[in-house]
This record gives sequence, C-alpha cells and structure tokens, in this order.
Amino acid sequence: MKSYLSQMTFMYFDQLEAVKPFFEDVLNLEKVFEPEWAVVYKVCSGAYLGAVDASRGSIDPGVRGGTLISLTVDDVMSHYDRIASSSLITQLTEIKEFEDIGVKSFFFKGPQGYDFEIQTFTKDSSNFTGRNLSSDGLELFEVEKEFCIATALEGAVGWARYFAEDGKMLTKSGKTIDGKTNIENAMKPLFSLDQIRFEWQPINAELSMDKTLGYTYGQYTREYLSPDKEKICETGMYMSIWRKQADGSWRIAIDGGN
Repeated sequence: MKSYLSQMTFMYFDQLEAVKPFFEDVLNLEKVFEPEWAVVYKVCSGAYLGAVDASRGSIDPGVRGGTLISLTVDDVMSHYDRIASSSLITQLTEIKEFEDIGVKSFFFKGPQGYDFEIQTFTKDSSNFTGRNLSSDGLELFEVEKEFCIATALEGAVGWARYFAEDGKMLTKSGKTIDGKTNIENAMKPLFSLDQIRFEWQPINAELSMDKTLGYTYGQYTREYLSPDKEKICETGMYMSIWRKQADGSWRIAIDGGN
C-alpha cells in the first residue's frame, strides 16, 4: 500500500480576500503558502486547508455540499467560546457528546455555507492525532511537505524558494548548479514538460545536535509525456541538506538525487 505525504482539502470562494479572516482569525490557522489565486493553511502535522479563488481554480465549484471539515483540538470548550463570538460563522450548535464514538464536538457554517466541526476525542485518539510519533526530525518533515506543495503549485519558482541564496543543486550529470536564481532557471525546462508531475516522499529526517543543520532523504517520482506523447516515468532517491536561516526558516544548502 502506498503512503501519502499529506492531506489537503481545497475550498472554493467567490471572494478570496473576504474569507481570509475566517481562516486566520476564527480558526487561528497558520498561513504557509500564498500564490495569487489561493491560500494554504496548516492545520497540524501533514494536514492543510486551501482557500481558492473560484474563478481561477482547477475544478468547477458550482455544486457544493456533502463535505464536513472536522478539526480536532485538546479543549473543545475554549474553542467554542472564541468561535461563538465571531460574526463570520452561522448556525452554531451547542457542544454535544457522542459517547458511542468517544467524541465531544460542535458544528457551524463558515463562508459560503461550508460545514465545520470542532471536536475533542474523549477516548484514546493516537491513531487519529499521531501523538505517538517521535518529534525528532518532524520539523524538517513538515518543511519538506510544504516544499513539495509549493513545487506542485508553482513549478520552478516554488522549487527554488526553498533553497538558500547560496544553495547548491547536484545534477545527475555531475554538474553543480550554484545559487537560487540559477537553480530556478535550471528547473524551468523540467516544469515546461507536457503533463509534468514531480513529487517526492521523505523517508527520514534528522537534525544536528545544535539544531542548525539537518538532512532529509527519500524517494521521488517524475512523470511526463514525451514529444511523441509517450508516458515517461522516472524514479530515484534524493538527499537534501538543510540549514536554518537567521529568521528561523529552513532552506536547502545542498540537494541531489540519482
């Protein structure tokens, strides 16, 4: 069975700017990526919500319904009081406890009628929350996932954004490409390929003792159509060396794959 890097739910809105306060102030979500036509918010490890300009998204959002966005928290009551005071939500329910499934939750509607639930597990929830996972290297895992998302959305620009200004990219031919700008230019031909799909999955991540350096490695897949419309699939392994920047962000110092 294949494993997944992360989960993201996209919602489509007629007025993107108008709904940002709902995600940022009402739900208190961290914004991790913002191209012109969308905003991606981090919910927790590996889970994201995306708000998309309905006029520029990749699907027809004309029909909505049947979707419930459920967010798990430690203390449902504290979130209830905060959300209840917002003018950006409607149809707020009381907090209810469902003893048969071990959940305490409340529901409300967000912008354009999307349904939300805030819930707390009253029984063991480690299978849902992932709290039994080790935190060692988790920070870099999260950055790597954001790196993959940015690349999928913005191609060479998103790829280069996660390199340090003096970062290096090692190519399969043995050539070293120096600097963020040169790396972006070197990747543009790849992302101009017909139906290109480039994604990767980290296998491990570790930090140095002083937490200023780290590495990730894993498997990547590139698929595209040749000029003859033949589907090409390339797979391999990669390793990235990350360096923490002065502002606390992580950027790639050296990246290479086979």
